Amino acid sequence: MLMLSSSSTPASWFPNLRKLTWHADGTHIFAPFSRMALVPSMLVLHLEISSASDSTFLSVLSSLGTLCPYLQNVTMRIRHQSDDLKLLHQISPFIAWPISQLRYLHTLSIWDVGSEITEHVMKLQAMRSLSLDLKSSSAWDENPRFQFPGFDGLKWFSLSTQTIEHASNVFSSLEVLKSKQVKVDVMSQIHASTVISKFLAILKERYGHDKLEYFSLSMEYSRDIRIESGAFTPLYAFPNLTHLLIEGTGNISMSDKALCRLARARPKLQTLKIGSCVIFDSTIRVPTFHGLISLLWSCPALTLLALVIDTTKSDGIDLKCPGGGRCNKRLKFFSLGNSRIKHPVDAALIISGLSPYLKRVDLACWEKPPMNTTAQRKLDMGAMGDSQYDA
Repeated sequence: MLMLSSSSTPASWFPNLRKLTWHADGTHIFAPFSRMALVPSMLVLHLEISSASDSTFLSVLSSLGTLCPYLQNVTMRIRHQSDDLKLLHQISPFIAWPISQLRYLHTLSIWDVGSEITEHVMKLQAMRSLSLDLKSSSAWDENPRFQFPGFDGLKWFSLSTQTIEHASNVFSSLEVLKSKQVKVDVMSQIHASTVISKFLAILKERYGHDKLEYFSLSMEYSRDIRIESGAFTPLYAFPNLTHLLIEGTGNISMSDKALCRLARARPKLQTLKIGSCVIFDSTIRVPTFHGLISLLWSCPALTLLALVIDTTKSDGIDLKCPGGGRCNKRLKFFSLGNSRIKHPVDAALIISGLSPYLKRVDLACWEKPPMNTTAQRKLDMGAMGDSQYDA
């Protein structure tokens, strides 16, 4: 510590440092170190904060734009156990100004630091990847009266909110959104099926073109909510989708015919996930092997699939040659969730015949909706490749 505060300490110990990953607690011990580590050569900074009790630490943060003017990739997070509004309000003013100074920034992951900085980020020509964590923000409880210019030229846009209504309000505030990849993560359950279709309608309205390639919507599973397949009709505006992941929501009711329409509208699909569980009753329609066959033929590029099906309805399907001589050679991963399976051997014969090159099959408790926790949902999405992909 004496060396850190000594007058003989060099201006920087790392004059050529390009990347720094730092779990900072904001105490006086780490402030001198940050002054030495934050150098003009820095291009990538990943910062996780759990405390901001020291004024020197906050002063260093406020100088980030001057100390590291060439930063291109910045990730700032509040450590989970310290995720409270008091800490956010304490740190945000010291983060907002330096972020506005970073002209070369192309990748940013941050919480809600205010509308002025958000609008500044929208104007950055270099910006390609933006992740906004708004779970602790109350600014989106109502539809804002102001309009942001939106994002033009993004490759990746990720949004985390507490409710899907908050997500709808965020998208409504944008004049336009142009991003090849969009991920929306909602922490709470929905209380009505109509909010899904409303949110997707807003997405369709705000989206500037049909170039969307990746769309992921994840939320807590609602056992008592039934969602008709028609709720996803706005997604038909995006025929170039290669990755479509719908997780949580509720019990998605989808017939073979509806599944075929979805597949034919998106022939380029490589990854498809439509829920991981349903409640099997007379009100919920679930695709059968017939729908699965049509899906595999309509989407020949499909490599990852998560779909709950009713395997008990296989009339007319030859167990020895279920595809009539055709098969999908690209499918490598198939998650059946809590699919209804009465004859496991027959189901295995059909699946292996349709996709002979499968490397992994996941199956939950048959016909029983699991206790879907946030941790399990994140694990499921991770298995399906829920991250930025190489485009």
